[in-house]
Amino acid sequence: MQNNGEDSKMYANADYQGSLIALTNESGAVVEKYAYDPWGARRDPTNWQLKDTRTSFITNRGYIGHEHLDAFGIINMNGRVYDPLTAQFFSPDPYVQAPGNWVNYNRYGYCLGNPLKYTDPSGEFFFLIPYIGWSKSGGLSIGLTAIVGIPGIISAQASVGYSSKSNDFSATVGATALFNTVYLSYSSQSGFSTGWSVGLSPQMGFPISTNFFSVGANYSITHDSWSGNVSAWGVDKNGWTFNPSVSVMIFPEHTTNFVKGKGFNSNDKVLHDFIHGYYDKDWSDDIGSEGANWYNAALKYFGIKGTYDNNISGIAHFDSKDGSIKFKALAFKNYDLLRATYEEELFHSKDYLYAENNTPKNVSSHEYEEWRA
Repeated sequence: MQNNGEDSKMYANADYQGSLIALTNESGAVVEKYAYDPWGARRDPTNWQLKDTRTSFITNRGYIGHEHLDAFGIINMNGRVYDPLTAQFFSPDPYVQAPGNWVNYNRYGYCLGNPLKYTDPSGEFFFLIPYIGWSKSGGLSIGLTAIVGIPGIISAQASVGYSSKSNDFSATVGATALFNTVYLSYSSQSGFSTGWSVGLSPQMGFPISTNFFSVGANYSITHDSWSGNVSAWGVDKNGWTFNPSVSVMIFPEHTTNFVKGKGFNSNDKVLHDFIHGYYDKDWSDDIGSEGANWYNAALKYFGIKGTYDNNISGIAHFDSKDGSIKFKALAFKNYDLLRATYEEELFHSKDYLYAENNTPKNVSSHEYEEWRA
């Protein structure tokens, strides 16, 4: 904070879910307290009555660490905007998780109706992926694809590229759901076009794509004409042609980390540098102390919901009481191990949430849960 031209630090104190509950100064004195009802609405920390959102606060961060738009009494949760008074999002979740649980079919709902135990992640997955490709008509090509979401499942993407043989610069934006892609593109040789494809199309952003496994239709806006493809065979007003193509993504981890300010490095290298304290960072959002700060900073960077605790047994632990996931130092040996461990603990959380493990008789429930995960 800056007051009369002088800088001063304040420290953020959070509860177990990451909600801001107090700001303290460098002397440890509380400067401002915060409180929320179970669904995230601001309330007065002295009497717990709902607070007038027109009140000014030192910071607009609050519930689960998200941004409060206090003038409107709503919360920006990055992926969607949330209303704590109705406990609903303004827009539906594009993906129904765990369809076996009927609660998920309210796609506007928040945290399965259990905000004291769960938090809602932002839902943002960002990748920046260079690729190299080849086609019979265009020759060798290079390009860059930016993807938000899960490639092939549900995502939005934008690409730029250049084909050497045809001397063609191109740009494409599109959206994908269950391997179906709609797109709008521009080519320096062909102009504007729009279309649809299903399969491993280059517009989808999948690590390896080829038109051998795709079907599509394309309309040229510039030339007012239609074309299409069935596998590598294309058809337009001039008849059928054979134009196979393939593209391969290269260095996706390195490029994504480079854009996020961690150098042109693999996830393993970035993880190693985090836990050894090689990065400068903002200390205001720390959880833990001393070396734990670096472990937690790594978890936050990679979008892994959990905290470091080297006192737990095993490599990681899911707490069925509060829904938290904790990781021991052993889990940070490399990125693949950390990610796999996280996915396993998420599976445990699903078992606890939906009571789906159905342990057979005469079998240890813990062993059966581990086997399933």
